[in-house]
Amino acid sequence: MPVTHIVAFNVPANTAGSLTSAFLDLKEGCKKDGQSYILSVKGGKQISPEPFHHDIKVVFIVEFATADDIAYYLDHDPVHDAFKQRVRAEWAIEGVVVLDFVDGDY
Repeated sequence: MPVTHIVAFNVPANTAGSLTSAFLDLKEGCKKDGQSYILSVKGGKQISPEPFHHDIKVVFIVEFATADDIAYYLDHDPVHDAFKQRVRAEWAIEGVVVLDFVDGDY
């Protein structure tokens, strides 16, 4: 079953562009057995006027075909691991929220 992975960042305005570019590059950069395995990546600036946004500035939605694919992404993909290191060191992330779900699985 496909898995949806949501990642939302509280990122300073001066680093949001670089973070966004690097995150979108994960779709082609992440490989498993030499093949791209991320089905899609989309995202944008958080625009909700609701008072519950927790200072999130940028949101991404990543689609994976299987639970095995997202497990590889989270725990073994060297490109994603390098991205995570940059999150801490380069973009001065002030907060992050990560959520995963399988559509229709309540």
